[in-house]
Amino acid sequence: MPEELVIEMHGDRWWELALEGALSGEEVAAWELHLQECKACREDWEALLEVDQLFATAPQPIPPVDFVGQTLLRLEAERRRQRRWRVVAGIVLVIVVLLVELVALHAIYHDVTRLVSTLLAAQTLIATTLMRLGVELITVAETLAPLMLLGAAACLLLMMPNGALATLAILMIRRR
Repeated sequence: MPEELVIEMHGDRWWELALEGALSGEEVAAWELHLQECKACREDWEALLEVDQLFATAPQPIPPVDFVGQTLLRLEAERRRQRRWRVVAGIVLVIVVLLVELVALHAIYHDVTRLVSTLLAAQTLIATTLMRLGVELITVAETLAPLMLLGAAACLLLMMPNGALATLAILMIRRR
């Protein structure tokens, strides 16, 4: 007998086919020859045939009269129970999420409160600084104002079309 066939005979698929009577005539002859030669397979085969015979001769259970109706009622009750648990789990999840958000909002509220108080304190500091800067600019402006007016007047006199610079330029051109 080929070794590949012996290996196949030790596989579950071969045993299923043999038990179902689905082996060909040649395979049945090879199987019977193998069972004569292999004591372990023969003992396992005999035990399997006994179990198969027990199942074949065992009385079939008779279900209760309203088996289908009772089963459907139990299934519906189980579905309702699962729905209730899903609703309860959803409510618990929403509550947990809201609590987490509440804690986060509380922390944000404290951060915003600190920021606002810091800005209010800074507002006072900024206003004081701007007032001091304004006073300094006025003081400097009083000192620089006459010089700035003199510079602006000089620019006007020199740059105007009929100003002093234009007049000097015309006189110099005529002399030549």
